Amino acid sequence: MLHTTSPLGQPQHESMVFEHPGRRRARRLRVYIADRSVHCAGRTLDLARSPAMLQLFRAFFATRDGKVRRETLLYFMNNFRELASSSERYLESRRSNCIKMLSRARLLADTHLQGPETAEFDWFPYDHASKTWSLLGVRKARRRRR
Repeated sequence: MLHTTSPLGQPQHESMVFEHPGRRRARRLRVYIADRSVHCAGRTLDLARSPAMLQLFRAFFATRDGKVRRETLLYFMNNFRELASSSERYLESRRSNCIKMLSRARLLADTHLQGPETAEFDWFPYDHASKTWSLLGVRKARRRRR
């Protein structure tokens, strides 16, 4: 994954490029946020009426490696407020809501941003080893059932 940056090292806009090492040549896919919309491969997901969902997508653009832990998502989705002084019951509720929001974002991305260019990628895959999510990941070969 590559970030697009300006000469001063600051992001020009929220943009990432994902690479898929293909059999013949690497495939590049650019995802960016502009005007409260997520754009990918000529498709647009308008999030103007869903600021929480927009914050979720922005959380992935805010990190260098594009990987986000649950605590980071909670921070972004709670308008950059620390939740340390909150009750355990409230925190558990926010954690559950975070997972639900990721599931909804995955469904929206699959519905509105999926196409032939993105067929080899999965939206919001979870890495159990590092306990992080990524915006996009290379789709793993799925085993066929007999």
